[in-house]
Amino acid sequence: MQDARSTATRDVSRIDIGQESEVRYWMQALGASAKDIKRAVRVVGCSLDKVREHLRLNRCRRHAAH
Repeated sequence: MQDARSTATRDVSRIDIGQESEVRYWMQALGASAKDIKRAVRVVGCSLDKVREHLRLNRCRRHAAH
């Protein structure tokens, strides 16, 4: 019998920073560091859309400051 966890699908609308494999996946998908992703999740929650927007705004702020 298959383990239920092995057939579970990833909820691509949420980021789980408690799972290192998830963090690595989102690092590549979002082009951001683990530190930036974890910080974004702590600030705006685990919603992918909110994290993506937070990262985008922070990149814009960093570029404007230079």
